[in-house]
Amino acid sequence: MDWVKRNQGVFRDVASDSGVRMRFDTHYDASNYEYSKVVGSEIYRLDFQPTANETYVVKKFVDKFPFFPRLFWLAHNFIPLFPYLAEIQEVDSCVAELGSDEPNLKAKVLRLVRDAL
Repeated sequence: MDWVKRNQGVFRDVASDSGVRMRFDTHYDASNYEYSKVVGSEIYRLDFQPTANETYVVKKFVDKFPFFPRLFWLAHNFIPLFPYLAEIQEVDSCVAELGSDEPNLKAKVLRLVRDAL
């Protein structure tokens, strides 16, 4: 899946242009890109998961915390065995497929990020 790394610059540019956090490879062997934004006690995430036919499947999630989402997220990531205390909801189950070699991939990803987050 060399094409995933080839598009990494496009996804980084979208993160800097839209002002949201971007992470790569967020779970085991995923090679995905994930944008996130904290609003109140919720973290909104937009996940771009690569598929075998060189497209990206896009899904939106909302992680709802009781309070202080950044604190609980940091504790989960840096304290061993600290539970993830958020309720995770898949908000948008419709799947948008983006080809990896589309000439306007950056514009499409930027529009998806701005609309969703």
